[in-house]
Amino acid sequence: MAKSGAAAGDQALTPRVPSDTPCSDRLAGYGKRKQAVCYDTFDGGGRGPDLVVVPAGGEFGKPFAVGRLEISNADYATFCSRTGRCQAPAGAGEIPATGLSIEEARAYVTWLSQVTGAAYRVPTDAEWSYAAAAQGGKADTSSVNCTVEIGGKKVRGVALEPVQSGGSNGWGLYNALGNAQEWVVAGSSTLVRGGAFSDNVSSCTPESKRPHADAGDAITGLRVVRDLP
Repeated sequence: MAKSGAAAGDQALTPRVPSDTPCSDRLAGYGKRKQAVCYDTFDGGGRGPDLVVVPAGGEFGKPFAVGRLEISNADYATFCSRTGRCQAPAGAGEIPATGLSIEEARAYVTWLSQVTGAAYRVPTDAEWSYAAAAQGGKADTSSVNCTVEIGGKKVRGVALEPVQSGGSNGWGLYNALGNAQEWVVAGSSTLVRGGAFSDNVSSCTPESKRPHADAGDAITGLRVVRDLP
C-alpha cells in the first residue's frame, strides 16, 4: 500500500500549490494540508466541492479524489439555482444536504461532471471504505458527531453539524464518520456508510454500513468521488 504524507514523512515532500491547482496524483496523501486541497471550476464561473486525493493502495492501483467535506446545503443550492431542477434546501448553507434520493445524488454528480469537464460519481462501497479508513489506522472518535450519553443526558449527537466541524481523518476527510450517513453504491445496490448523528458513537466506524432504500431522508447525505486523469 502506498504511504500517505504523514507515514512517508511530511518533511520529505510538501506540495506547494495554490488551492485552485487541478487535482493530480502528486497531491495524494496530503489532504490534511491546506495547500493540497483542490477543486474544479465551473464553465461560466463558480467552483465545485473541495477535494483531497487519496493514494493508491489495496485494490486501488491509482489515486482518486474524494470530497473533503460532505456536500452542503450551499453546494446543492448552486445545483438547484443553475439547473432549475430542484428547490434549494431550507437549512443553513454549511449543514450537510440531506433528504436527497440516490437518483438526486446521481443527478448532482452528473451535473458536476458536465460543468467541470471532470468525472464525478457517487462513491462505491470500496472507495468509501478505503478513503474513510485512511490506511486502516484507528479512527479518532473524539470529535465524531454521533450520540454520546453521560448520566442519561445526551452530550453529543443532538443534530447535524456544519460540514467542516470536528477534525479530519489522516487523508483530510471531515465527518466521514457520523454527522450525515453517506450514500454509496455496491453493484446494483445502495448502502449508507459511516453512521449518522442519531447513531450511538460505537456504531460510527469506517466499517459501519447498512442497506438503504433509494429514497432520501433527514440523516442521509453525500460525499463525491472524482476520477483523476
